[in-house]
Amino acid sequence: MVWCAALGGCASAPGFGGPLPVRNQHPVFLTTLAMDPAPARVRPAGTGTASLGLAYSSMFLRSEKPEPPLYVNRFEMDGELLRAGLRGEYGFGGGLQLAFELPFASTSGGFLDRFVEDFHDTFNQTNGGREKAAYDQFGVRVDYQGRVPYQMEERGFEPLDVPIELRWAMLPLHADRPVGLTARAAVELPVGDQSRGYGNGGLDSAVGMIGEAQWGPFAATAHVDYTFVSTPDRARRAGIHYRGKLGFGAAVEAAITDATELVVQLEMSQSPIREVRAINLDSDQWLLWVGLRSQWTRDFAVELALGEDMTLNGPPDFTVFLGCTLRFGAPGR
Repeated sequence: MVWCAALGGCASAPGFGGPLPVRNQHPVFLTTLAMDPAPARVRPAGTGTASLGLAYSSMFLRSEKPEPPLYVNRFEMDGELLRAGLRGEYGFGGGLQLAFELPFASTSGGFLDRFVEDFHDTFNQTNGGREKAAYDQFGVRVDYQGRVPYQMEERGFEPLDVPIELRWAMLPLHADRPVGLTARAAVELPVGDQSRGYGNGGLDSAVGMIGEAQWGPFAATAHVDYTFVSTPDRARRAGIHYRGKLGFGAAVEAAITDATELVVQLEMSQSPIREVRAINLDSDQWLLWVGLRSQWTRDFAVELALGEDMTLNGPPDFTVFLGCTLRFGAPGR
């Protein structure tokens, strides 16, 4: 990473693409709105992008806490999850930009369990009990006081809730002022099936701010947002109410060449189920992402990144992200 950053001097006119459009793929978190990390810059009027993002996660967590005299509360998260998102952005002028995404998920027992276990053993890391479980099985379930407030079924293809986001550049970033500030708001339409664990059945909403600064071959972005979360019917019947959640992220981009950049970013999100304690559902979750972005042509870019959980017994073990973006309309970012 240091070597790549040092090569930033090789870039004469970098075109920063912003932070990686990634998110926490914890199954419970996927059923609530999360605004993607984004730059403070908005698209010029009449221009936009169409992109495809693929994120593949391996996840394993088994935790339980007796609640005498009747119950044993449990949380199980074992399997692999692919999230695919078709995303569009369009600039209207006046600092306004609309973004939306059509996301889908595919879940299975996968094929990475043995690889992950060997990797952890090689670097003397804990497997969290993975070595005691059967390989390549799928199961995501919460047991709380004798009820099941959340369960994700194994599905080959399932639509998720659809986010729609509007941004307004309050302080536009340009060559004479390499600092920008953008406000944004979003809603998420309840398209996913809450009975199968792929949605929450309600209209989530969120507000947030994005700040960005550029200097030479480097750019830094930070965002903060708050999401108002709906409670699924299944959780409500179990006596659990989802809470609003605070999110934060920061990213640094280093231009290696005019067409290639290194991106390092950190993301944090509160859990929407903070009242279910002691079974690893209530803690804030942190993710570290490291990726490369390559501008293959003026209007086409490819991203590849790896996300690692920074929270003990929290997010998926790791996530691999692959994305491609096509720009259309007049030149300019």
